[in-house]
Amino acid sequence: LLGGQFAPFSGVNFIRSKITLQRGQFAPAQRVNFTRFLHNATLFAMLFYIFSGTVSGWKTLTQLFPKRFSLTPSGGWAFILGWLIGDLIFLLIKLALSVCVGLIALPIRTVKNILRLRTLSKTT
Repeated sequence: LLGGQFAPFSGVNFIRSKITLQRGQFAPAQRVNFTRFLHNATLFAMLFYIFSGTVSGWKTLTQLFPKRFSLTPSGGWAFILGWLIGDLIFLLIKLALSVCVGLIALPIRTVKNILRLRTLSKTT
């Protein structure tokens, strides 16, 4: 009655797994997998660094190239639409570049800010 392909989902096996958990033993599916935790923690740290560096890269690119020459169209929806698409493409390119530049600029900006805060704390 309880055999076959639905045996893992039967009530008897569920009760057996609960009894083993009550005895202080862990079911194989509930064991902590340290390598998976280490992988997830490393991935989270890398993504945090990349997204933090994006802000720093954006600021650095804005300092290096402060002005963007944009020609406002003089008329017609086609010109306005092309101008908006051009701005969108510019922003996407700047975002991609800020991710790349931010990986290098983040530690430099962090050290500069720490040194600036040290000099400010000494003067006050």
